[in-house]
Amino acid sequence: MRSKTEAKLYQVKNRNGSITYRVDLGKSTNGKRATRGFSTLEAAQEFKQKVDTQLATKASPTVLADLSQAEKYDILAATELLKPYNASVRETVDFFIKHNAANRIVLTVEEALEAWKAEKSKLRMSQKYQNSAVRNFFRPFVKKFKKRKLHEISAKEIENYIFKHRTWSGQTKASHIGYIRTFFNYFIKQGNISLNPATNIAKPKVVKDEPRLLSISDTTRMLDFALANGFKEECAAMVLVLFCAIRVDEVDRLTWDSIDWEKSKVTVQGKQSKKGHRRTNPIPANALRWLESCTPDDKLSRIGPSDYIQRMKRLRSKIKENYKDFNYPQNAMRHSFSGYHLAKHENSILTAFLLGHPNPNLLYSTYKELASKEDAELYWNIIPKQLADDIAAQKAKDTATEQALINKALSQRAALG
Repeated sequence: MRSKTEAKLYQVKNRNGSITYRVDLGKSTNGKRATRGFSTLEAAQEFKQKVDTQLATKASPTVLADLSQAEKYDILAATELLKPYNASVRETVDFFIKHNAANRIVLTVEEALEAWKAEKSKLRMSQKYQNSAVRNFFRPFVKKFKKRKLHEISAKEIENYIFKHRTWSGQTKASHIGYIRTFFNYFIKQGNISLNPATNIAKPKVVKDEPRLLSISDTTRMLDFALANGFKEECAAMVLVLFCAIRVDEVDRLTWDSIDWEKSKVTVQGKQSKKGHRRTNPIPANALRWLESCTPDDKLSRIGPSDYIQRMKRLRSKIKENYKDFNYPQNAMRHSFSGYHLAKHENSILTAFLLGHPNPNLLYSTYKELASKEDAELYWNIIPKQLADDIAAQKAKDTATEQALINKALSQRAALG
């Protein structure tokens, strides 16, 4: 880049009589003159203005210093790779543009998202996954870069977009980087772009919080409140997650005929499973009692509510209104199954199998000793309040009858002297 503070714009008359415009950036470090051509004067002037502003405020060495670590790494890596061929990065870029630009479909970020959604729908990707990815990750990204072309977006711009959100946690930022990488990689495979600007953006280090389980009291209150107040769909769904290791995003795909009452098992078909694998899990005795209390007349109806996430949020809000000390940690139901099941059975392979988890060692190290053996016994004996009251009443009745017999026998013995 030239050291002067203004680029030169001049008009070029071509052999065919057409007029184009060229911006002269001066000589680069290898002694070659750097220029950019444009078909319109407006585009050339816009580019020149950007360059002039940069030149006026920064010296050339500072421009390089302003690059992100990812961009510097890309330049250095490209330079090393090109050394055996005695070629510069600029020559390679010019060659690439000349031979590839004409064969590409240029997409804006907005158009790219629509293409991504169409492809995922064609591949029958989970609609829930699509909606979550779009709502949480892609929609904010599109809002930022809406009309920009994919190949124009730099690593530095993405870094600025991610890290300017100070309210985002490290995990949220890392997730955004991961989704954006995947997004650009998809369009590399489609041939729309050649480079992924997010490849070398470092994810922030994330220290994961220890999983938190629902207390025995809160688990009981949550289920009792749902059943007593007519939230039977929500109650049945929670029972399958809490006691049968069914995933939250699987439970609202199941119908009541997924349950084998005679064998006390629930089957998740491959098309209903998050991972696409069929699995059959046992239904413990206490869970059967809850499910029996929630069973509708239509045995082909869905078990969980259609708007599961929002319905569950509303339910927990109502429970909180009634029990001020009610505490529901994030992902608490699946964590609770894992922690209490491992504490009761002390078999990480079995627990991982029921969860559909691929790594029993990781599961063991994550959930070991989060629950005591005593609490695990209580957890797997949580039953509906009405049933518990009936059992208590029957036990009291049996105790009274037994005591009456004992008193009668004592009286007889006293009468006999």
